[in-house]
Amino acid sequence: MKINDVLNIPDFKCNLLSVSRLTRDFNCALTFLADFCIIQDLPTRNLIGVGRHCDGLYLLEPVRDGGAAMTVSGQHNSALWHWRLGHASSSKIKLIQSNSSIVKSKEIEHCDSCIRAKQTKLPFPKGSIKSTSCFDLIHCDIWGGYKTTSLSGAHYFLTIVDDFSRGVWVYLMKYKSEVSHYLPMFLNMVETQFGKRVKQIRVDNGAEFQSNVMLNYYTKRGIMIQKTCAHTPQQNGVVERKHRHILETARALRFHAVLPVNFWGECVLTAVHIINRLPSKAIGNKTPHEILLGKVPSYDHLRVFGCLVYVHEKKKADKFGEKGRPCIFVGYPNGQKGYRVYDVESQKIYTSRDVKFLEDKYPFKQKDDEIMRSKYDLAQDTNHTIQVQDDEPMEQRLKVNTRELEVINYDNEDDDRLNQTTEPMSMEQVGDRRIDETRSDDLTQIEARHSQRVRRQPKHFEEYEIDLPPSIAQSQSAPHSGNSVVYPLPHYVSYDKFSQSQKAFLAAITSYDEPKSFFQAIKHEHWKEAMI
Repeated sequence: MKINDVLNIPDFKCNLLSVSRLTRDFNCALTFLADFCIIQDLPTRNLIGVGRHCDGLYLLEPVRDGGAAMTVSGQHNSALWHWRLGHASSSKIKLIQSNSSIVKSKEIEHCDSCIRAKQTKLPFPKGSIKSTSCFDLIHCDIWGGYKTTSLSGAHYFLTIVDDFSRGVWVYLMKYKSEVSHYLPMFLNMVETQFGKRVKQIRVDNGAEFQSNVMLNYYTKRGIMIQKTCAHTPQQNGVVERKHRHILETARALRFHAVLPVNFWGECVLTAVHIINRLPSKAIGNKTPHEILLGKVPSYDHLRVFGCLVYVHEKKKADKFGEKGRPCIFVGYPNGQKGYRVYDVESQKIYTSRDVKFLEDKYPFKQKDDEIMRSKYDLAQDTNHTIQVQDDEPMEQRLKVNTRELEVINYDNEDDDRLNQTTEPMSMEQVGDRRIDETRSDDLTQIEARHSQRVRRQPKHFEEYEIDLPPSIAQSQSAPHSGNSVVYPLPHYVSYDKFSQSQKAFLAAITSYDEPKSFFQAIKHEHWKEAMI
């Protein structure tokens, strides 16, 4: 660990480090325990140093492994490029370093997002390139449908992989049937931009690739179809493995930025943009971008996905208004030199070139931390209780009881009483009030609160003629009278829509009161016969 701008005291026999200076200059965190303390790099959480407690001080000891030899700034730069490149592996980052002077990174020992996104059970078998030039053979497959709708309304995406260059193209789709639109569009793009015509297409047995429309299109263009055997996805393993690579990268991007699941479409598109610029062993450690376009890709435009950005607003009429609007970086546009940003307020995605990046800030991550913090505070408030010690004076006990009585009184009174100011009471007044309320509790009954809300008929019954009571659409809840019946039947039942015969029948069956007890029933002959 190299420290600059230090003070030298010749007679001092040991070196002292300032905790605030150490954390500020090296972007690290210190954790102090009873017997030792540890120093960790903030971005990567790698261990930098350990201090052992001795005579009231912590003696700094070097870390045994090789990670302590690296500086904190070097670790931060390595982690930053690891995030920018979509959590690519260390071997691919080293290959990029040999072709680019911008990328300067060292090996990352641990990345939580990579482990959560890329951990697998068994590796896929290796494949070999069967074609001799670009677009002689392409592999196609559909992923989905995913239960969560993306921001663009998609549930699927079509993946197209060139066998020779391993270049990948992805199209987000709402329905599987959109393959008949996007696949011909891709074939026309290849013919126009690269001067090539696709010769063979390898697909699975999905009906989307073998519909009558698509078969006629293949026939007109002279394209041969290679179909896999039933229940044999290994024969289309190139695109299957590419799906795995895309989803691993997309998940890592989303986990790191703590984005909601409906951002999965933007994560997939950004992952494809990065994958086309990463070296691959299948093509001799070259990038698909280099094979397709004949030049090494540029990495100076890459930024950390999901970070906070400020977009310059040009059309602000107010001279003293804000010139920068906070947004979230969600990818790279196709055919434009700019960045795709998501405006949280308007919930829209647009492209802008005038963008200021804060690559260590993540709006959704901060929002998630605030929610967790509020939940913790709520739990602390719930567990909090007022405790009164036995040695407290009587006046303090009465003050606590006064507050409790006032809270109970608020529950039994109207809402407008909550806005009134409570004046302090003397000890005699408090005692009298407690006695009066105790007596009133024994004599009076607390009435149940009744809603004054107008009860209306549900909207899905508006087109129907309802002849049976209650006529909810025309009735209104009556104010609560002081009797024991909370919901009096006359306030909720209407006989207006009954016919004359129905009204006569109801009058006949309601004219006779049903007895409430045995002594009332024994006075009537019919009830006596029924009981015998």
